[in-house]
Amino acid sequence: MEGTGEREAKGILKDLVRKSTLVGLDGWETDYGLIARKVAGKEELRKEGYPTWDLGDFKNLRSQT
Repeated sequence: MEGTGEREAKGILKDLVRKSTLVGLDGWETDYGLIARKVAGKEELRKEGYPTWDLGDFKNLRSQT
């Protein structure tokens, strides 16, 4: 299963931040995160302050219930 690489994930998040300025969210409190099928380097992204999940995280949650 191919997923989102860490570099691609950072690009997506950077683009999301850039786009938020284009739609006038400057005065708003904002949070940016990523959900994808598979995310390489998600722990690093989390350390950088980006909430990041992939399907494995949701499967783990489901198995805990």
